[in-house]
Amino acid sequence: MRIGIVAALDDEARTLDVTSGSAGEIPSYDVRVSGPGITNAANCAQNFVDAGVKGLIAWGTAGALNTDLAPGAVIVYNAVISHANQRLECDPQWVAHLMHSLRSFEPTLALGFTAHSALTNQLEKSTVAQRFGATVVDMESSAIAAQAQRAGLPFVAIRAIVDPANFNLPSCALQALAHGGQPRIIPVLKGLARRPQELPALLQLSRWYRKSLDTLRLTAHVLHPTFGLD
Repeated sequence: MRIGIVAALDDEARTLDVTSGSAGEIPSYDVRVSGPGITNAANCAQNFVDAGVKGLIAWGTAGALNTDLAPGAVIVYNAVISHANQRLECDPQWVAHLMHSLRSFEPTLALGFTAHSALTNQLEKSTVAQRFGATVVDMESSAIAAQAQRAGLPFVAIRAIVDPANFNLPSCALQALAHGGQPRIIPVLKGLARRPQELPALLQLSRWYRKSLDTLRLTAHVLHPTFGLD
């Protein structure tokens, strides 16, 4: 049996395309792109469960709810809270192994929050942080954790920060997400044509996004091939 890794976007999944330095080293994980959001993530995780995986990982980018977290920071969840306020614990032994393996990145152990839709501005982020006590937000982890819990499987979430807590997302950027996991450029350009003042924020977000993907790629190299679940 193998580990199932769920990534919302193609870009995130590609960071797991690790070439091993050892010819005999075989990855013990499978990666699938779910598309953004809770429903997509739950369906993907259930497919992994049906395939008989031995553990589930939520993998990808996230937003900061704490001003101490900068773009590119490595995050390991100790638990995740759903938008319905259900707390789901990550496997503590697996989490401890990840924190040790990734110590050179100075990873942050965090309580994650899974939002039903993107948190677009500083006010929304601070409201969630105060209500739930979370410091990181994504749109998939709790759905994957719930499927793991129902199946009696261990679960962890590994993420890299894109947008800091005090950053307001440009509205045109939100149109990039496609249900299939492949960002769409045309809607972004159309939105930018209507709101050209968003260009500086969009360019900054793009730089942070590339930085977070670089972090995920390096993280994958360190954790390959077992991702800490032997």
